[in-house]
Amino acid sequence: MSQSYRRIEWCLNKAKKELEECRRLNKRPKHKGLIKSEPNNEEAQNHLWRIRLIMLPFIRILQTENLGQRAIQLSKFSVSALWIVNNKDNKVLLAKRAFTKKQHPGKWGTAVAGTVEEGESYESNIIKEAEEELGIRNIKPEKAIKEFVTGKHKHFTQWFFLKSDIELDELKVNADEVAEVGWFSMEEFLDLIKNNLAVTLTKELLQRIRTIND
Repeated sequence: MSQSYRRIEWCLNKAKKELEECRRLNKRPKHKGLIKSEPNNEEAQNHLWRIRLIMLPFIRILQTENLGQRAIQLSKFSVSALWIVNNKDNKVLLAKRAFTKKQHPGKWGTAVAGTVEEGESYESNIIKEAEEELGIRNIKPEKAIKEFVTGKHKHFTQWFFLKSDIELDELKVNADEVAEVGWFSMEEFLDLIKNNLAVTLTKELLQRIRTIND
């Protein structure tokens, strides 16, 4: 049984005990609003408010589960993506996508990204893509957040982070995938996003990139 459903079971059992206590006080709880009429008895009211509070996470869990299943149904593919952050000055390595790419051609973004193929895991895919796109081998990236990206091309993106001081001339850039690479400060990166020269990111991911060396 998943953690979510164990939580649901706990919520229901807890609510059941509160309902039993209400009945003991000769009150008549009902599903809509949980009561037929608000009792005057303060103790009974307290039990009913506890039920409402108990059931809130139950409702949220169901909403999350439903949204998660809906996202899986809508997603057309999965992507792994790697952010490389410099240990020395906290700059991020950005790659400008080749102008021949269908999605975001000529825009700056994460150093490495790739579509997860059948039989691959997110981890094995990003290790393969790092070598194919930039010639970086034997990496051990840190697994970070996973996001469901909406819009025209709905998909899941699993983000990874890697700390590295690699020099630009050490990279073997695949021109079919990448037009250009460079180290950028977060302020410079945000300016690129502001001027529509880079792929837009969520606030959560931007904050995670900022703090990777903390």
